[in-house]
Amino acid sequence: MVVQTRLDTMHQMRQSGATLDQVGSRFGITRERVRYLLTKHYGSTRIQDLLTAVELARESGCGYWYIVKLKRRGVIQPAMVVGRGRT
Repeated sequence: MVVQTRLDTMHQMRQSGATLDQVGSRFGITRERVRYLLTKHYGSTRIQDLLTAVELARESGCGYWYIVKLKRRGVIQPAMVVGRGRT
């Protein structure tokens, strides 16, 4: 059985933009195990308060593929959206 504080940390990491691989590496488990645990205990592995590349492209007026290119080059990274009215 996984300790609740460990699950909470996994969930917080995921909500902060960490990938399933990054969360798994931190705890020495696979990304699929992370996905299973988060889905079982929280109902989803979806990051709730992050803009998708499509949303970011729409908001910034840039093209989707330009946003993807910037992300791949490390120019932009996932960051929490503040004050967007999203839940």
